[in-house]
Amino acid sequence: SSETEQTPDLGTGRYGLQPPINTRRDQDRYTFEFPGQQDPGTVSFSIGDARHLMRVKPVQRPSAEAVVAHIVSPEYLQIPEKTLTLETGILNLVEGSKVDILLKTTRPLREASFGPSISSAPAPTLLDPKLSPAERAKLEKAEKDALAKNLPPVGEKTQLILSGDQARTPAFQVGRLPFDLPFSWTDEFGLAGATGYKLRIDPLKDAPPVAYLQGVERQKAILPEETVDFDVLTEDDFGLKIAGIEWQGEFTRPTDEKPAMGGMKLSDGGPELRRFAGPAAFSPAAFGIAPQKLTIRAYSEDFMPGRGRIYSEPVTLYVLTRDEHAQMLKNQFDRSITELEDLARRERNELDENQRLEKLDGAELQKEENRDKLQTQKEAEAENTRRMEELAQKMEQLMKDAARNGEIDKETLKKMAESMKDMKELSKQDMPKVDSKLGEASDEKNAPEQSKKDVEDAVKEQQKVVEKMQKAIDKANDANRRFEAGTFVNRLKKAASEEDGISRRGNVRPEDHRSGVRSRRPAALDGLRTPAVGHRFRRALDPGRSQPLLRAHREGHLQADPR
Repeated sequence: SSETEQTPDLGTGRYGLQPPINTRRDQDRYTFEFPGQQDPGTVSFSIGDARHLMRVKPVQRPSAEAVVAHIVSPEYLQIPEKTLTLETGILNLVEGSKVDILLKTTRPLREASFGPSISSAPAPTLLDPKLSPAERAKLEKAEKDALAKNLPPVGEKTQLILSGDQARTPAFQVGRLPFDLPFSWTDEFGLAGATGYKLRIDPLKDAPPVAYLQGVERQKAILPEETVDFDVLTEDDFGLKIAGIEWQGEFTRPTDEKPAMGGMKLSDGGPELRRFAGPAAFSPAAFGIAPQKLTIRAYSEDFMPGRGRIYSEPVTLYVLTRDEHAQMLKNQFDRSITELEDLARRERNELDENQRLEKLDGAELQKEENRDKLQTQKEAEAENTRRMEELAQKMEQLMKDAARNGEIDKETLKKMAESMKDMKELSKQDMPKVDSKLGEASDEKNAPEQSKKDVEDAVKEQQKVVEKMQKAIDKANDANRRFEAGTFVNRLKKAASEEDGISRRGNVRPEDHRSGVRSRRPAALDGLRTPAVGHRFRRALDPGRSQPLLRAHREGHLQADPR
């Protein structure tokens, strides 16, 4: 000081027992710089004959102990306000939310502020490749203008509301652009907090919900009283409002009836319900739905105003009359018989080749080229066995469907069951024997005599297989003839009913047919090998006339209508 008598050029300071620090006088000042300290201590100063002691208590810079967000979601979501403690520096919020941030620090604060820095990441809408550069620039400006209404401009700071060791931001609204919020604060001792602390806020778009129908085929034919079981799954990111199924009918031929239309609610949803999964059962008869084509879809709806329902991929149900159901089964049965006949031809061809190999002696069978032929025959038999097993499974399902119909006579079902039984035995017992014997015959470790015997055994077993296949075909054809007779009668009845309906709608009288007035030929008549129309059907179906007509049809005496 200028008032002292002496002004030494050198001063000494010492922190506790640490080495002393010397400093030179700068005019009337002595500046001492000590290394950072963690433990409390006493600093002793010595300048000339002056002595001074100063007690020092080191403290850490003030830091944030917790960051808490108070979130108010958009009103339409109906989500209660919530408080969220942030474990990371990222906060995800749905667009339109309002939020304020509370900082809890290690010591009371003297001053705290925040200032936004808008991220360079564009909003999702700005990434739309269909937008022109001008449109994109316009949208980007609108986003930034909307953000600026709620947050201070870049480069400026806004004071936080202080309360002891807590500092809170004003509430602001989240738009579509992500942005960063940098924070800074100074504690009661004047120490600044660590620089670089910032909170990133990422807006989330309220995405549409999704809906799925699971556990059911995309297309299925059923009778009206049958029930289809399936699972409905719906999800939404911010709460489901409602979930259910809808159906829309469509008639496949002209009719005066109105197609079915309706729905069934499965869940009332709720603001906190983000996922609904549950079973559903649908029976057309339960809703008074007549035979027709039905399109069923699951639907879900969230709380976004104006969005409406979101639908799943459709499932098509063909609700059939018993006659239509029987005709469908008849067509499937025809295809199954064709597959069985084709499989029998393949098996006969394999038998012919095996019989040629049977003529070779044991030594010739042991040659590599003949072992390769035997192996090829084994693989062909294995493939035939697999196809027979698949065909037997189809027949089993066909039997179950036919039993559900209720109008297919028992003798037809019995013949179908007998054919199916033979097919199952062929795939599980008989054909695997042929496969096994051919495999043993092709084994190079076999003795020539054993290979010869194995081929002979394979041929004997395969002859039995071919015979049994033919029996299965005969039984299936017998059942099919009975099936054909039943469906033929039903088609005649249906065609007569349709023509009567057309006559009534068009005021066409039965006697008009005799006078040359003709109505539209009903679709059900297509493919029938008979010239009978209208009231003639009823005559043909009178007791005593139906059986001769059916016999004539089976024998091919009835010809197609030349008109």
